[in-house]
Amino acid sequence: MIVELMTSGYTDEGIFPFLVQEHKKAGLHPVVARKESTGFIFNRIWAAIKREVLSVIMEGVADADTIDKIWQEQYSSPIGPCMLMGQYPLRCHPILSNTIDRQRGLGYGRAYRATLRQGT
Repeated sequence: MIVELMTSGYTDEGIFPFLVQEHKKAGLHPVVARKESTGFIFNRIWAAIKREVLSVIMEGVADADTIDKIWQEQYSSPIGPCMLMGQYPLRCHPILSNTIDRQRGLGYGRAYRATLRQGT
C-alpha cells in the first residue's frame, strides 16, 4: 500500500528519512511529496479525473457506461472511473474538490454540485 508523506510547510525535513524507513518496515510504500500541496498527489490526480468524467457526462459527450468501457479497455482495468466513483461516493469529496477548483481558478464547483444533486 502506498503512503504519501508531505510537509505542512512547518515540518522538519529531517523527519522524512525516518518516516520512510519506518513505513517500509511496516510493509508500506512511502512516497514523499517534494513540497506542500493542497491535497496529496494521488488525490489531486483522481480529482482531475473525476472532474473531467463529470464534465463529459454533463456535456452529453458520453454516458458513464461508455466512459467505463473506454477506460477498462484502454488500461486493461477491471473497473472504470464511474464504477470507482460509485464505490467511493462523490459526496465524500466536494469540499476538497471545491478548494482545489478555487485555488486553480477552475469553474467546476457549481457543475460538480449540480451533478451530485442529479445523482450521477
